[in-house]
Amino acid sequence: MTWMLEITQPGFTARDVAGADARAVRTAQGEGLRPGAASRLRDTLILTRGSDLKILTRSYATQVEPEFLGAFQPAP
Repeated sequence: MTWMLEITQPGFTARDVAGADARAVRTAQGEGLRPGAASRLRDTLILTRGSDLKILTRSYATQVEPEFLGAFQPAP
């Protein structure tokens, strides 16, 4: 499924959404989080933009914002 969600001024953090086992990744637009393999959001990227969040799927990145695809590579 292809989707992207922007959340303005949420009452929670990117880490809250990504979970304790999320890993930090670098993107062209800054730092992001990739939720762990057991997460229901495991195939997403979570970005912080000021006080807002942007969550997008790998398929969204493939079709719309390919500059984020590097964040979906396996951890080194």
